[in-house]
Amino acid sequence: MANGGMANIEHVVVVALENRSFDNMVGWLYSARGNQPPINLPPLTPGSTPTYEGLKQGLSNPGPIGQAPVTVQYGASGPKPGDGAWWLVPKPDPQEQFDHMLLQLFQYENPGPEDLPTMLGFVQDYATVSDAPSSIMQCFTPVQVPVISALAQNYAICDRWFASVPCQTWPNRAFLHAGTSCGRVNNCDGTDDNCVPNPAHYDTRTIFNVLDDVGESWRVYNDSVLMSLTRLQFFTHLGDPRFEPNFRLFGQFLSDAKAGTLPAYSFVEPSFVVQPNDQHPPRDVRAGEQFLCQVWKGVSTGRAWDKTLLVITYDEHGGCYDHIPPPNTAVPPDDSAPQQPFDFRRYGVRVPTVLISPYIEPGTVFRSGVPNVEYDHTSILATLRDWKGLKQPGMLTSARVAAAPTLHRVLTRDTPREDMPDIPSLPVSVAQPESATVAPDVPLNSMQRAVISGSIARHRGAAVDDAIIRREINELKTHGDALRYLQEVL
Repeated sequence: MANGGMANIEHVVVVALENRSFDNMVGWLYSARGNQPPINLPPLTPGSTPTYEGLKQGLSNPGPIGQAPVTVQYGASGPKPGDGAWWLVPKPDPQEQFDHMLLQLFQYENPGPEDLPTMLGFVQDYATVSDAPSSIMQCFTPVQVPVISALAQNYAICDRWFASVPCQTWPNRAFLHAGTSCGRVNNCDGTDDNCVPNPAHYDTRTIFNVLDDVGESWRVYNDSVLMSLTRLQFFTHLGDPRFEPNFRLFGQFLSDAKAGTLPAYSFVEPSFVVQPNDQHPPRDVRAGEQFLCQVWKGVSTGRAWDKTLLVITYDEHGGCYDHIPPPNTAVPPDDSAPQQPFDFRRYGVRVPTVLISPYIEPGTVFRSGVPNVEYDHTSILATLRDWKGLKQPGMLTSARVAAAPTLHRVLTRDTPREDMPDIPSLPVSVAQPESATVAPDVPLNSMQRAVISGSIARHRGAAVDDAIIRREINELKTHGDALRYLQEVL
């Protein structure tokens, strides 16, 4: 049962990368055109010039106390002056806990519900972890990230797609899969990342359970030997052994795409730990570009290309700079008790979201067009709902999903395009060994620790209890520690 522009689609593929803001990745996308793309959906007014809410010269943030303001930079040049490693910006990892995001947005903690974000706290907050805080204002050019840039320019990008909540990975991925974070605004219970997220907090049905109940096919493809993050996070509802065939490795995704046998809904995870290509700062952004290129090639050369919609998004901004204030008009998903005082009415910071299909006109920039209604991760769930005619009582009960705009309006063509855009086969100047290697002294983030601990626990089964796993994972401080441990255990 199809809806609107989705009538020709038989396969939806969603890829969610990590911790990059809209401005950080695609803020300069249309700067050479004066931020005037070919097409706006919906048009602003009849005959109006299309717009793109991208970066422009002169935007700035106050510097650390006693220092001059820092202007946004056209292109990344490196974490520190003169080091040249532009692909590692920002390094070190910016702060991404709920309280730090409030500082980035408002410059102070505990904003009132009517307070407006100034988006002026990024440099000052980054100064808490970096001795070169101005680097948070470095934003990649289309030449530096050519894959996502070419896909956006040849298909469609939303310049007002907000993370579902101004906080970390697990809560935002929960909105992506379930339409709610069950009240969570941080990965962990504590205020730092020296902990392991608890899947028990996410005892709720997912879109995968909904699809399974009505006999619609789905799979989660994972580019890692470790457990799927999706399955780990929602193990209560996705851990049943009968779901084993639904969780497959990335190589199987490429095979299924080539054969035209992808399920109705595919969710594709990058690698978060072993040769990470998720683009989580300070990972090499080029490795993520290679991963996107593989996904694109797999889908676009497959037998079902003319029946496929590919969606690329990011879970949250991860502390990276963005200049558009997230509105306070979001619909709270449910009455879950909040982890910290928060009413779930404020969206998170903008993230890049690109739609790719032969039914999309090139150069499209889309947004909701409805006052006080924005695209966020629950728009994917709302699209799947309408596309497959998923109704209550079986559909997710999230009020955010019920209010979310769908994607069908972006697929405006009745017939598929016959052209095949020239998307770079590999990013420019990539040295494969370097891009696939992470310095052993790079600290693990809480999401990586969770994936490792969950994978170890499930691998060992009843042979060891959770207390031992938590003790062991807390001894792993760096990426080198984790890889050595995984080699011994797995």
